[in-house]
Amino acid sequence: MDISVTIIAKNLSNAIKSALNKNWGDASRRQAEALVLFILSIIIIGSNLSKPFVGIHDWNGARYGQIARNYLEKGWLTLKFGQLQTGNEYYTHFPLLLPILISISYYLLGVSELTTRLVPLVTTSLSIVAIYLLVSAVFSRPLGVIAALASLFTPLVRYYGKNPVHEPVAFLFLLVVAIGTARVLQHKKLGWAFIYLGLLLLGLTNWMGGFVFLGVAICLYRKEYSRQLFGAALLVIGTALLHFWQIHLITGAWDGGGVLLSLWQRMGIQPLTTQDNFTLLEFVVRVRIWAQNMFTVTLLVIAGLGVVTSLLKKNLAVIRLGLGLFIASWGYALFFSNAAYIHEYFFYSGLLFIIVSACLGFIFLSRVLKINLMLVGVIVLTMIWFEKSNYISALNGSNHDGLAVEIGQAIKKTVPVEDTVLIIPTDYGQSRRPHLLFYSHRHIISDPRTSYQWLATVSSDKSSYALTSLP
Repeated sequence: MDISVTIIAKNLSNAIKSALNKNWGDASRRQAEALVLFILSIIIIGSNLSKPFVGIHDWNGARYGQIARNYLEKGWLTLKFGQLQTGNEYYTHFPLLLPILISISYYLLGVSELTTRLVPLVTTSLSIVAIYLLVSAVFSRPLGVIAALASLFTPLVRYYGKNPVHEPVAFLFLLVVAIGTARVLQHKKLGWAFIYLGLLLLGLTNWMGGFVFLGVAICLYRKEYSRQLFGAALLVIGTALLHFWQIHLITGAWDGGGVLLSLWQRMGIQPLTTQDNFTLLEFVVRVRIWAQNMFTVTLLVIAGLGVVTSLLKKNLAVIRLGLGLFIASWGYALFFSNAAYIHEYFFYSGLLFIIVSACLGFIFLSRVLKINLMLVGVIVLTMIWFEKSNYISALNGSNHDGLAVEIGQAIKKTVPVEDTVLIIPTDYGQSRRPHLLFYSHRHIISDPRTSYQWLATVSSDKSSYALTSLP
């Protein structure tokens, strides 16, 4: 009787497995896992979407939200796609795709903090799926799941993944290029189409495209690919020239709005302030601090294992791929060192190199310790999730610019649309200008020599303000 039951159970198990394999193939599993990862990303990253722009680096949301609202109110064509902040003041330091996408979100769902953050939230969630697809194609599906979750669990993604700034959006397009590069190396279809699409979107988002192209060229340089690489180079140069042409169109000058000065500043050629001068050692220390906080020590150690084991093999082809990946991922932040020294989210794209290196580290640990890969993944993922929990709580609870938001809201409620408000002291009005413009939806100035009807005076300790109407 027991043998019969065993045989029946075994046959039933085999039948179920056969049915699953027949009706639930690799493609279906991959689609289901990708969907679960996307939903999980939305849930994890999507906390505090409606929080006012008062936290660390939240001024980005106020700035690009203001530009997007002007797109919505005045029209893309009327503005010639110029990033209007207020009056005749155009923002030209970055290409236009981010505020364009936010304006579409505003058109569909209204103007709010939530709809501003919706754009980076969706692109970041798609990035997690893209990491899963990339790693699954290069290594394996189980490792793809581990890599996607490891990326999702980092403080970088959990906080900055919903920050309305260019880097989270550009990261998705970097991954599109990476997937295309992998497909070319594997001799699969549409590889160059992915590369061209990713480079085009990068060129419309920020200044990362040149570094990504250089990384791709290192990975794929062969005589047979020379025409495709030449076309990719033209695409990168063309999108950059397109941005400068648009600047000339709206400002009358090729470097209108201080775009060249902003690039020199980000490189450290023309420091933003005297406080931003730093030595190479100070920059290395800052990178270490940012990396530990953003990626976690746990993930960096696993990635380090992957890098070391790869170098020890002394395989020149693998080393070349690693070098190309490093330049594509880290070139942007290291080149614009002054900006990266101040803004930790400039290292966002570095996650790609770290997570691919970590995949090699996961494989090494699984083989050396003779532990199932998924078990290694669960242990490491748990460590990544909890390692910087206090740091993430501090980021989510940060309230640096609450007074500026309060002033802006008071101005909107009190001041007529046609009136102008002077903010004093001048340094406060200039430093909090994005918040004041977004929340007031009024004309804000910091120069007392200009005509104005209202005065907002901020106390010396930046704890209170007074809003008065002039006779």
